[in-house]
Amino acid sequence: MKKADALTTEYKLDSAYSALLKIHEWASKTNDSILIARSLTQLGNINRSDVKMIIAEKHLSEAIAILRHYNKPKLLAEALENAGLVKQSQADYQTSQQLLFESLEIAEASKDNERACRLLNLIGSNFDITENKLQAISYFHEGITLAEKYHLEKAKYSIFINLGVAYRQKQPDSAKYYYQKVIKAKSLPANDRIRLQAEFNLGNIYFDERNYRKALLAYEHVYGFSVRQKFPEGIAMSINGMAGIYSMQGKTAEAIELINKAILYFEKTGNMSIVVQFKQNIIENYRILGNYKEIDRLYSNIMQLKDSLMNVNKQTNIQNLEFFYQNQKKELQNKQLSTELRFARLSNIFWLVIFLIVTSCSVGMGLYYRKNLKQKYRSLRELEERIQIEEKLHLTKSQQTEKLEKQIEKKRKELSTLSQQLELLQNEIISSKSSNPTGRNETPTIDDATPASRKNYWENLTMKFNIIYPGFSEKLMSNYPNLNTNDVQFCLLIKLNLPLKDIANIFNISQYSLYKRKYRLTEKMGLQGKDKDLYSLIQNLQ
Repeated sequence: MKKADALTTEYKLDSAYSALLKIHEWASKTNDSILIARSLTQLGNINRSDVKMIIAEKHLSEAIAILRHYNKPKLLAEALENAGLVKQSQADYQTSQQLLFESLEIAEASKDNERACRLLNLIGSNFDITENKLQAISYFHEGITLAEKYHLEKAKYSIFINLGVAYRQKQPDSAKYYYQKVIKAKSLPANDRIRLQAEFNLGNIYFDERNYRKALLAYEHVYGFSVRQKFPEGIAMSINGMAGIYSMQGKTAEAIELINKAILYFEKTGNMSIVVQFKQNIIENYRILGNYKEIDRLYSNIMQLKDSLMNVNKQTNIQNLEFFYQNQKKELQNKQLSTELRFARLSNIFWLVIFLIVTSCSVGMGLYYRKNLKQKYRSLRELEERIQIEEKLHLTKSQQTEKLEKQIEKKRKELSTLSQQLELLQNEIISSKSSNPTGRNETPTIDDATPASRKNYWENLTMKFNIIYPGFSEKLMSNYPNLNTNDVQFCLLIKLNLPLKDIANIFNISQYSLYKRKYRLTEKMGLQGKDKDLYSLIQNLQ
């Protein structure tokens, strides 16, 4: 594959094509899908260079399908790029742009900067051809920025060529600037084709400006290098340019002589399509001279050449298509053989698997029955042990149940006593209040007692309260650690559902003072002075 790539790079397309056909045939026999796709991509590229677009398109579409299936992004980007170039040659610029943009996306994702520069250049060229100059220039500059960032000199100068083409009509000075940068580039060899293209394009601008001396110098320079490098496209371009200048200067005979030399050269090399172009060019010069006899002769000659070219192209296309379908047939036969072999292998594997399954099943069944018997004996033993344990547990549970019932009964009696005590306390407070006809606060209060008796009272009350509402005080202090002792006592009395008047009498304070104390309590508890929320919170706190 490397040898074929090298031959393609050296423009030895016939040798490369033969090598690639052998590679493709070998890859088809060995069922190497990736190598098939790579060979198809290169075959498509060579057919594109030979202007065999239908065959190139078929090769590339197959390669793209394989590479998509096997998810090979780098190779897929190359195939998409070549397919985009085929569509560009067919003037299907919309499809070409879609393929090139997809290839660009893959190249950017895989950090293939050289390909990304080349694709930006091609996308810009498509926009330029479709007269979308602003878009074209934008993509050209994006490509130049990328090329400069990664020091891709050759890619940058290729973009300069196309940027010059975009500027040629409206900004010829800008076009000249870019062409001269390519010509003066030290990193490009003197015989590099990018440099020759820049010189030829600069000659075209001089021709447009009617500066025939400079244009002729540029064309002659390109011609000399193209002859030495055996570069047919360069020879054809430069001769066309020189003949055009001779015609504009009235040197029609010299133009005809130059074109005739070119015709002889290209007839020897077999490039008949270029011969046809030159003969069409020479007709214009004979028309200037009024030599209609030569014009008629050339017209008939051109028609014959075109017919022969069409026949040759038809025959070539037929041969290529026949070869293509023969390859397809071989591929199908190889696939059929590989399918049959695969089926035979699968059949052998299937019977082997069945034998192994039957053997393993019979061994497994024996082991299973043996294991099952052991398990049954073990289960019986475990069942006997479980029954003994359950009997012991049953005795223990019945004893614990009796003990718990006694404790519950005792607690129930204590709670009943506490309820009675609370009821008595409430009744005492109410009866003492009602027996005070003067309205003065003569209810016996906690604050009237000695400190020792007061402390004893609250300890006794708190202890009894905790029996009725266990954990209430701890929960309250945990949720609201900023409460003092008086606040906690106040909350206990609220929890006991005592009226505020009775609570005021117990604390030996006026109701107004009690309201103030309650207000401060709501603030401490974050209730913002809401009584209803305070009562609800204390009653719901468990």
